[in-house]
Amino acid sequence: MNIIYWFISLVVPFTMIFMGQILERNPPKEINDFYGYRTKRSKKSQKAWDYAQVECGNTWFKFGIGLLIIAIILNLCIPIKIEILSVVNIVIGVCALIATIPYVENKLKKNFE
Repeated sequence: MNIIYWFISLVVPFTMIFMGQILERNPPKEINDFYGYRTKRSKKSQKAWDYAQVECGNTWFKFGIGLLIIAIILNLCIPIKIEILSVVNIVIGVCALIATIPYVENKLKKNFE
């Protein structure tokens, strides 16, 4: 049963690392509504779009590595039920995903307005 909770704790970090690498190395070439970092500001121009994809990918990769380290430390060092730690890790991961938006938007604002 602990293996399942370890897996749950590591889903968000590994997803961020994997998707971050995809966006950074192979970003969507054209502005679209299906794949990539999609906000009004990122869709204003092709240059903004290209920048946003790489910046989001880079940010997700870094956040994913940080979340992976945090999840491992929490799971190994904190004497709380693994079920609770899994929820804590997911909440931290979702917060990191959400934090990416204002971070990338501020970079777009600085570079393209």
